[in-house]
Amino acid sequence: MQSLLATPATPENLTSYGQVITPAPNGADFGPGDAVLQLNGGQPRFWVMQLDHRPPRVAVMARHSRCSQCLASADGRPWWIVLAPPQPASDKPETKRLRLFRIEAGLILKLHVGTWHAGPYFREPQALFFNLELADTNSNDFTEAALPEPLSFAMEPNS
Repeated sequence: MQSLLATPATPENLTSYGQVITPAPNGADFGPGDAVLQLNGGQPRFWVMQLDHRPPRVAVMARHSRCSQCLASADGRPWWIVLAPPQPASDKPETKRLRLFRIEAGLILKLHVGTWHAGPYFREPQALFFNLELADTNSNDFTEAALPEPLSFAMEPNS
């Protein structure tokens, strides 16, 4: 089993996968730190997703080919996600480009359309996440692919 090391979620590190959205002052105009969304394929859905803890292991990844997706901790805690960049011509993630990202509390992760993802992962028994996607994303825009070999990782405090 291969192992992944966490990469900090910075705008530079996430370019191929999505965007990290950082806080902005009230009244600020739209700018490069804001999410560039693609939600024109249907009714947007903004909801609070409740998840149970999963072990830090990835065997399957998913993607959404019609919309971008935004995730943020509703509990105000750091969390981790495994990503592979979008590949429109392929039905599998490019495993050599898999990266584990640690998302700090107070940040939003916006995934590019088609970004492969596994997670969110967290240390607590349960966690809440804000999720922005389309109303039918989980039923009509959900592709899964098994990895050739499962990957494990550590959710270290400073990773």
